[in-house]
Amino acid sequence: MKTKISLCLVVFTLLFGCNKEDEVYPSQDSSEGGETTEAEFVDVVIDPETGEPVATNFDLYPALDWSEKNDAALNSASIGGQIIHEFSQNLGTAPNNALEVFHNLPPGYALTGIGLRISNDNVTTMVIEQRFINDNGSLGPRYRTYHGTAPNHQLEVWYAVPEGYLITGLGIRVNNGNVTTLRVYHQKIDESSTTNNIVLDDFRRITSVGTAPTHPLEIDFETRLFTSIPHRTVLTGIGFRCNNDNITTLKAQLGYLQFQN
Repeated sequence: MKTKISLCLVVFTLLFGCNKEDEVYPSQDSSEGGETTEAEFVDVVIDPETGEPVATNFDLYPALDWSEKNDAALNSASIGGQIIHEFSQNLGTAPNNALEVFHNLPPGYALTGIGLRISNDNVTTMVIEQRFINDNGSLGPRYRTYHGTAPNHQLEVWYAVPEGYLITGLGIRVNNGNVTTLRVYHQKIDESSTTNNIVLDDFRRITSVGTAPTHPLEIDFETRLFTSIPHRTVLTGIGFRCNNDNITTLKAQLGYLQFQN
């Protein structure tokens, strides 16, 4: 009998004892609202020399550095472009802690790409892709900005949305000192959008990137769950903090798209 109990304990330890204990922020229910969804999974490879994840999809959609930005589109639009109101939302098990990285996008720009790297239990690298929303709902060039104490380091995860899409939510998990899971919710600007009356399509794409793209998340949120006008709400800023091998703090800046009653 003792042998049987001991064997059960060994099996239990092997199955569960070595798993990381995530500080899980309650995930939002993404099934509400009746929208149709499409899921995509993107695996990240491990560099055999360094043992670190490498985001090899970084150049899938070519982009310009912010220093190459042409101000013509911004200067020809009203202040803020198609973003008419902004507010912030803090999430996580320590939602009000100081952030290690944060970027508030320039007026009129929305989030279209994001990449991260963790080192020594800190978010040391964050790359942001942003695009200006024109009056008719078309998007300007892709521009990237680099943030953190090691802004130009190789990323562990990266995803930029396809043409015409904007990011409307994020989920993330850290494990063994690396970002292993990044989930990106994104919606396309609807073809029915007219000048100064921009709306997002009902169809939602959900892309999960990382060495463990299907793993449960520590933080998971969508803009539509924090607004009364979900088809007109996008991300205009984002920041993170990592602690004890968990993403414990996420600050999201949300913006309303221009609309006419």
